[in-house]
Amino acid sequence: MGPGFKYHVATIAAIFFALTVGLVVGSLTVSPHLVNTYKGALKGLQSTLNTDINEKSVQISHYQKLLDQVMPLALSHRLKGQGVAVIQLGDSSSALQAVQTVLAMSDAKEVETISISSSLDVSDSQLQVTLDNLTQDGNVLPDSRNALVSAIAHGVIDGGNPSDGVISELDKAGILHVENDSYLGKPLHDIVIVGGSRGDHPDRFSEVDMPLILAFQSLGARIVMCESLNARVSDIQQYEDAGVDVATIDDVDTRMGQFSLVYSLLGEKDDYGVKSTAHALMPSVTPDISTAGSR
Repeated sequence: MGPGFKYHVATIAAIFFALTVGLVVGSLTVSPHLVNTYKGALKGLQSTLNTDINEKSVQISHYQKLLDQVMPLALSHRLKGQGVAVIQLGDSSSALQAVQTVLAMSDAKEVETISISSSLDVSDSQLQVTLDNLTQDGNVLPDSRNALVSAIAHGVIDGGNPSDGVISELDKAGILHVENDSYLGKPLHDIVIVGGSRGDHPDRFSEVDMPLILAFQSLGARIVMCESLNARVSDIQQYEDAGVDVATIDDVDTRMGQFSLVYSLLGEKDDYGVKSTAHALMPSVTPDISTAGSR
């Protein structure tokens, strides 16, 4: 629904409210004939508003059907040959599902999905206790936060043994979770971070997101961060405040956001979407990008 329509509805609603107030106040001192005139005007405005809403709803439904038909054609083969690691740091299942759907639609070659446990979203001293306890249980694991995020980054970027490599060991230890055995141990250089949360996690950005991003960037990864349009807690402002040099998408659970994700993985970099943190609605489609294939 475009901004113009929203302003149109808001204007009519304001008029409607003003007339209602006038009707209540005026009925105390004004003649019944004038009150009836107000009532007629209110009914007319209500009818106009309902008609406009119904017409716009039908239009939006038609546009959505068009997008559903065109999107697979527009994105088919765009990521053919590219391997992508999806790292979920937030707790939005709708954002994760949207990312997985559009990566399949655009024919990404290999897609790994790894969710990072909330056990990392703690202070260094608390994390150290967890790592020490896991080491006492016979696991050979990194012994600090920096070593841990570095191991995760290397496991994704460089690849490794999917059965007994570091990613597998961290999965067994509960530090992370590999969805549907998607970790194949092959090198991947494109990273999609799925953020946004249903609740407040004030330290997660500094304790989890930032260390992981720096570790990935030190290995030359391309990173795109995204979240759902209706995420109750948006993470993008923290990314902007910290000057993190990654593309962000604040509406990845919409068709427009999914389009932005694919073209960000092809090299476009900005803050895309509709929230106040966005700098552009979506990437510009240029001839170079529209014909891009594997890197």
